[in-house]
Amino acid sequence: MISVMLAMVLAIGMIATGMASAEEKKTEDYPESVTVVVIGDSSVKAPEVITVFPGDYFKVVLYAAGGTGYCWMLDSDSLISIKMVANSSSPVSSLTLAGGKVRWEFYLRVKPETTGQEILHFYLSRPWDKNEKSDQVVDLTVITK
Repeated sequence: MISVMLAMVLAIGMIATGMASAEEKKTEDYPESVTVVVIGDSSVKAPEVITVFPGDYFKVVLYAAGGTGYCWMLDSDSLISIKMVANSSSPVSSLTLAGGKVRWEFYLRVKPETTGQEILHFYLSRPWDKNEKSDQVVDLTVITK
């Protein structure tokens, strides 16, 4: 009984702090066809355009410093042919140091009946500061064939 209550409190805390989405499923539930590392990993050159097929799932990974209050966000209000199905964030290192690198993962799906092109707009901001303009913005063009 106590362990169930503790698990519920932890889950509610993760949702409230933005560490987990209320609709979040296990990431293994999504068969991604493409993983795109957009920013923050110096070992990979960030693409500006990716090509996918109708019905495909794909993942976009972004990095930033943790402990700053800043989070990567997707402007999902402008999405037409692509749907965000889950998102998550986690520290890159097991050492949870202030300013340590954090990875944000966005799992997206192209609607099955869709072809064409859509631009995804990601921005780094503090969720509570709605009037602040983000200095760090990433646009990723998704072409569906």
